[in-house]
Amino acid sequence: MKHFVFWTGILDILAGLGCQISQAFALVVQSEPVGLTTHLFGLVAIFLGIMLILCARDLQRRGTFVVWEGLLRVAGFAVFAGYGILGKGGVGATLCGVADLAIGMVYLVWLPRYLAIPLKRLLMDAPAEAGCR
Repeated sequence: MKHFVFWTGILDILAGLGCQISQAFALVVQSEPVGLTTHLFGLVAIFLGIMLILCARDLQRRGTFVVWEGLLRVAGFAVFAGYGILGKGGVGATLCGVADLAIGMVYLVWLPRYLAIPLKRLLMDAPAEAGCR
């Protein structure tokens, strides 16, 4: 699981860099011009990628951040897939949404199992055992 979180962090950084380069972004989402929102989204993705890389070093203590990133990815699916299917985003945006959903579900389903901590406890940043902290 540590490797998966680490490499999805690398993927976030690469996606964020892709948002900073107009030609790379145009390959995925053909209909949208690169503007301030795209650059801002890219910077957020870069910083989230760095956060995931750091979290991968100690998932037991930092798993909360990864689970919340999973919720963000599920929301990202709704935005990307919705824009790809109902908007002008096309297949590229839809595929990005599906990839976000898959990664988000791994974070939300498999990370709690890997850590042996219930999802609710991770979401609330509650200690793994009573009396911890």
